[in-house]
Amino acid sequence: MTPQSSVITSGTAEVLERVDSFEIEVGPLAGSSGAVRFSVTPWSSIWQLATILRSQPVNVAAGTASKPISHFRPHVGIGYSNRRQEAAPIVERISQLRSMVPVPVMVKQVKLVRLWRSRDSYEWDDAATIALR
Repeated sequence: MTPQSSVITSGTAEVLERVDSFEIEVGPLAGSSGAVRFSVTPWSSIWQLATILRSQPVNVAAGTASKPISHFRPHVGIGYSNRRQEAAPIVERISQLRSMVPVPVMVKQVKLVRLWRSRDSYEWDDAATIALR
């Protein structure tokens, strides 16, 4: 772990000590021109958590929160496309799976990762796992 990672992890762990675990629902499956993903609801607890994480001084100084929170769409990614294509065929292909009942999931921890784009895909390293209250 780098010295900067250690600062990020310890500062984030300190803030998350005051954040309660929460429940979300994962599903149904959704498709777009660039991805297949599970929808996640409600967004309020996830947005609150994202706002807390983005407000950490080291994150603000590093410019890690480049897009406004209003652009953040909580989801569970299943697959991403690295080429331009129409959304309709993807949406049609997964339409039969949209009737699956959403699944309740408890969010009990936050995993901090270092994420980067490599060629036509995303890669990441785990930096830390921090438990919520």
